[in-house]
Amino acid sequence: YVNPQPIKHTPKPKPKTTPTPQYNKYSKRQQMKEGNTRPQTNNAASKESHVVQHLTASALAAVINYPLWRASAMGQSGFTVLTNTANVGHIKFTVPHSLAPYVYAFQPPYKGMGATIAGMTWARAAIFWGSDVGKQHLLQYESCPKLVATLFPPLAVSTFVQIVNMPLVRSTITLQNPQSELRNIRESLRTIYKTNGISGLWHGTSAGILKSVPKYCTAVLVKDVMDEKLPQPNTNEERLVRSAFKSVCAG
Repeated sequence: YVNPQPIKHTPKPKPKTTPTPQYNKYSKRQQMKEGNTRPQTNNAASKESHVVQHLTASALAAVINYPLWRASAMGQSGFTVLTNTANVGHIKFTVPHSLAPYVYAFQPPYKGMGATIAGMTWARAAIFWGSDVGKQHLLQYESCPKLVATLFPPLAVSTFVQIVNMPLVRSTITLQNPQSELRNIRESLRTIYKTNGISGLWHGTSAGILKSVPKYCTAVLVKDVMDEKLPQPNTNEERLVRSAFKSVCAG
């Protein structure tokens, strides 16, 4: 009897298995620190590239609100409108004295209109764009609370904008006096400088900061909260409605 050779059994290859994705215990901030910067699916993904949108929206708002800003500037400065007649084409009619500043604000000459609109445009665009970019930058740090990341950028940017814009604000408001003979921004700046010196261009800066900074901080906070709470849009119509709702709430 001859013992046969033992049969060698070849082991079967193990089937390849796809590893089960593990739960990522790191926060979004930690992922951004480690270089995991995949685009997000919400609207905050590309806010850093929305400079043109911010400028366009700010310019449109400045153009529409210019007559009302003019009436407000005259009322707050104590300027008096002596005439209460309004012209519509070749037709003249009389209005009550309480409505005279508003009628005057909508009528030419529009002194300093270009400078006023330009100042409003860059100021609002810088505040909202800077708030978005600043928040994204601060959220990369784990130690920075979300509320601080939301409120600090508009606080810092709006304060800076108010200080830089103050000479333009002073000169444009001075031009709105109906009894003023000044014709343009250059003459207004020269008159303020001759009357009060270089510091006169920044008179009222502290009051302007106290008025505008809380307003913009509140608007940015409400806008961000509504951006998180509202459902994401699927169509352009839904996107417009969503943006309008956020603007109304923030305003």
